[in-house]
Amino acid sequence: MNWAVTWTLQADADLLAMHYETAAAIYEAVNAWVETAEGHAELVDGDRIQVLARGGSAILAASELGFRVLRAVPDNPLPIVVPLLDEPDEGDDD
Repeated sequence: MNWAVTWTLQADADLLAMHYETAAAIYEAVNAWVETAEGHAELVDGDRIQVLARGGSAILAASELGFRVLRAVPDNPLPIVVPLLDEPDEGDDD
């Protein structure tokens, strides 16, 4: 049985606002999960399903006709770490 997947306007806007590769990964993960039930997914808030993808996730709601994608959320980027430079030693000229 094929389930219908509808994307809300908010989910479409979420995809357009993020990096192309992340948006494509989320889109592909949702479609693959709906078609084959394979992939990383978990229940959240009782009746919501979170499908995890490389670089982000999508929140889905199930209905009798299929699934509605409510939001697409990118992962938090890793913080930029700047190495601390040691202060030069004063007077240690050996």
